[in-house]
Amino acid sequence: MPSFAMILAAVKYVVQPMNFPLADAMILGGAFIFAVEGLCVLTTRFFRREINFIRAATMYPVPAFILSGYTYPVDAMGAGMQFASKFFPMSYMANNLREMFLTGEAPKLFSDVQSLILIGATCLIAAALLKKKSLLISQKAYVVER
Repeated sequence: MPSFAMILAAVKYVVQPMNFPLADAMILGGAFIFAVEGLCVLTTRFFRREINFIRAATMYPVPAFILSGYTYPVDAMGAGMQFASKFFPMSYMANNLREMFLTGEAPKLFSDVQSLILIGATCLIAAALLKKKSLLISQKAYVVER
């Protein structure tokens, strides 16, 4: 979060004046970070070793950029790709940030912040349920081994 604030402050005072409230950008950044962290925590539940998670995580950025509408418009994608783009947090962040820089406001900002929070909360709840299930399985295995 501090790095996001430093970038916004640098843009505000050095590169180009911002025409939007800094609080809106901070809210968007916080919700985005929450969603990405939730997605990462959920993804870690599928790997036993950290190195395997890191290998899998390196495959995330390219589809995220493409499916977010950042490099290619979502409206021009097929129906399946448009559906898949709804599960990438960057879809909700990139378009709002672009609109905020270009026009000074993002009409869908707060609905997209709600979507980001929902993605993060859903991922964290699913990760907690998977963790609980894996603990129960490991306890049963321990009892059987004794």
